[in-house]
Amino acid sequence: MSDPDNAMNDIASRFDFQHYLLLAGNDDGPRTVIATNWHPKLLSAYDRQSLIFRSRFVAELRGQLMPVVDLKGQMFERESGERASSLLEAARAIGIKETLGLRVIYSKHVIYTALLSAPKLPSVDLPAFMFDLIGAMSSFGRDGVGANPSPILTPRERECLRWIAAGKNSSEVGAILDISAHTVNSYMKNVISKLGVVNRAQAVGIAFDLSLI
Repeated sequence: MSDPDNAMNDIASRFDFQHYLLLAGNDDGPRTVIATNWHPKLLSAYDRQSLIFRSRFVAELRGQLMPVVDLKGQMFERESGERASSLLEAARAIGIKETLGLRVIYSKHVIYTALLSAPKLPSVDLPAFMFDLIGAMSSFGRDGVGANPSPILTPRERECLRWIAAGKNSSEVGAILDISAHTVNSYMKNVISKLGVVNRAQAVGIAFDLSLI
């Protein structure tokens, strides 16, 4: 089986990018990160801001056959135009400043989105870059990588969901985790959105099916 992290690391190194983020899924169902060298804290914060599949830049990639360049930090803007300024500053501090993105539809259910970043975009041989990247993503598809992606839940979201599954209400979960009931409700709202369900009972059932708890 192809190793997405090794493949993306090789491509990033070959074309002088410092950071990469590879997403898999489709536009209507669960999506996930299948390869990245982003710092875990930055990735977790990015996910909490609902930017992994809701950023303005990822939206701009839809329908594009060629790579698209982000020089203004659109990766850190929601489709509405609202910017996560603190995240953008943290990303720029470690060199995620300019990004080249490419979206490849492997099948009806598997769409890959690759985002490669650097302090300044390198001079890229686009035909060679696209050949290597599309070839890698095609191999992931043949191996089934990302065919049944699970949504990313943060550690705190999982904790809340586990206690909800155990029959606790928001106030009880808050007391156990030393956070407010309002914060628990906020985490559960994120969980329900990520799992594409309408209530907590459905969230618990889907989470068990996907081995998220």
